[in-house]
Amino acid sequence: MDTFEDQIAAARKTAADRVEAAGRSGATSLDLSGLMLATPPASLGDLTALTELNLAGNRLTVLPGWLSGLTALTTLNLTANQLTELPEWLGDLTALTRLDLGGNQLAALPESLPGLTALTELFAWGNRLTVLPESLGALTALTDLFVGGNRLTALPESLGRLSALTRVGLSCNQLHRAAAVAGQPRRPSAGSTWPATSSPSCRSGWVTSPPSPGST
Repeated sequence: MDTFEDQIAAARKTAADRVEAAGRSGATSLDLSGLMLATPPASLGDLTALTELNLAGNRLTVLPGWLSGLTALTTLNLTANQLTELPEWLGDLTALTRLDLGGNQLAALPESLPGLTALTELFAWGNRLTVLPESLGALTALTDLFVGGNRLTALPESLGRLSALTRVGLSCNQLHRAAAVAGQPRRPSAGSTWPATSSPSCRSGWVTSPPSPGST
């Protein structure tokens, strides 16, 4: 029977092989999810043509700086890792339209977030967020915002300026319903979805399994 160390070594080899294959083929999408990686292969930084990168379900605690060179990325999935903070260079990935951060241990979102002006989908559910930055209001293209399962007690007023929002997930926080209804922020237009700010349980489907890319 393989030891845990053997499994880790095999997963690393799988990741390295996938990166090498993507480099040879000029692939624009790469899946390195569920490989128990504590850090991605450094060779990944050479794949500057990548537009989609899936690093979900690993053991990442930090993001290596060389990932900042993947500026063509439109989708970055970091779901279910062990991240406690995000680097400020994340805001330099200005082509991003979808960013998955759910299921980590994040206490805050980076100040550079306003740089992601093309972002339409932001998933940060299941973290340790106590506040959302006012700078969130700069993400004017945002249509989907899921921040359920955190420790939020209030919402930034700037959220009310995001007129493109159609789906907002807030369940399983510590918000007072009045904060969302009366003072802050504006609710999305008719026909859009805004889950309750509190819930008797945290079993909402998107808390454990947010919508996949391309879903409606």
